[in-house]
Amino acid sequence: MNTLDMLEKRWRNATRIMFRRELPNLRDYLPWLRELVEPNLIRKSILSGKEVAYAIKEYAPDSKWISLDETALVKNEPLDINEIKDLDSLMEAMRERAYYAGNIVLGNSGNVEKSSNITNSFFMHECSMLSDCRYLTNCSTGRTCQDSFGTYGPGETDFCIRCTQTYRDRRCFELWVSQNCSDCYYSYNIDGCTDCMFCFNVKNKKNAVGNLELGRSRYAAVRDKLVEDMANELEQKKRLPSLMSLFGSRPLSQPRLAVAEEAKPWEGLAGKDAAEEGFGKTTRLLRGRELKDIDDYRDWLERHTRRIEKRESAVSGRRILTVPDAISILEVPKARTVTTAEALEIGRSTRIGEKDAEKLSLSNAGKLLDALAFFNVEFSGGNNSNMTECVTFIDDSDSYRSSAMVYSKCCGYTFTPGAASMCSDATQFLIRPSA
Repeated sequence: MNTLDMLEKRWRNATRIMFRRELPNLRDYLPWLRELVEPNLIRKSILSGKEVAYAIKEYAPDSKWISLDETALVKNEPLDINEIKDLDSLMEAMRERAYYAGNIVLGNSGNVEKSSNITNSFFMHECSMLSDCRYLTNCSTGRTCQDSFGTYGPGETDFCIRCTQTYRDRRCFELWVSQNCSDCYYSYNIDGCTDCMFCFNVKNKKNAVGNLELGRSRYAAVRDKLVEDMANELEQKKRLPSLMSLFGSRPLSQPRLAVAEEAKPWEGLAGKDAAEEGFGKTTRLLRGRELKDIDDYRDWLERHTRRIEKRESAVSGRRILTVPDAISILEVPKARTVTTAEALEIGRSTRIGEKDAEKLSLSNAGKLLDALAFFNVEFSGGNNSNMTECVTFIDDSDSYRSSAMVYSKCCGYTFTPGAASMCSDATQFLIRPSA
């Protein structure tokens, strides 16, 4: 069975689970499923003319493109003495010999189409930077997932449609930045929740609509009505609105909050001092001369990273750090961005009424959930210390203006420094985007 035929079968099964009916013809839904995931770069091989997919898009437009399975066909003669007499000559000679390989599929993989940076995975279509996955289309940047469609940042996630930044979630639709959840729809920043719809910034909820927990039978009635409406609209329009589009244009009605904030690990200069020391050490090792004043090299170091953006909380004016497109390529509305502590307080104290829960629909969700729909965009977990102006990190230390880090140390102006392994000292200053 070819890739899309198999994915059609899995898509029908997933929609039957999520929307209580099969929605055939996966190809009709592909434009909608592509909207949460940055598309692969597609080029034609200079050797064969076939299409080649690239997960990384930093290559020069006039590069020579080939597929990974064509690399053995490239034959280059050794450089001669005149080509290595100085750096300019060497770079020119290498430019003539350089080919960039796409369609990178590694390990035990099969039925992978229009995808790259895929390892130990099967039946993948228009995917990138994934490992140990099965039956995915238009997904990116994750591992150990199956039966997911249009999802960005899935980790150990199954049967998810149009989700982003999920971890150990099951049977979810339009679930954002959440973990350990199952059977949830249109929700953001929830943890340990089951059977929830339109919930925001809460933990351990069950049978909840708009942060309001209902009896099992009452919740089932509300859910079944909403799911039927979703299925009907999908059949007719081949798409549903995103969570962000429901609230992105609505004016702010939440009063200002005075929530006590814990000291943030990105405050203080200890992380910058450690990163400065590491920067000097690394440049001395790699270039033979120590460079100082890391901020002077910011533009160079950030050429192939994603820059950290400063925002203000919509309800207090406090400073927030975020990497806007690290959560999704759809922007989280600035007018509804809040700190982590503020988000949890709003989630704890705010819920819709029972009557509003029963009359909730896609058309009125923006109005009825106006007081709930606020989004934190700064995340950290584990044990962290000395993280000056960093954002989105787990178990890291001694770093400066870096993001999307796990088990890393002494990094500066760095993005995604290899989340699967420990990165220490300033070797990460020169890193490029990695899977």
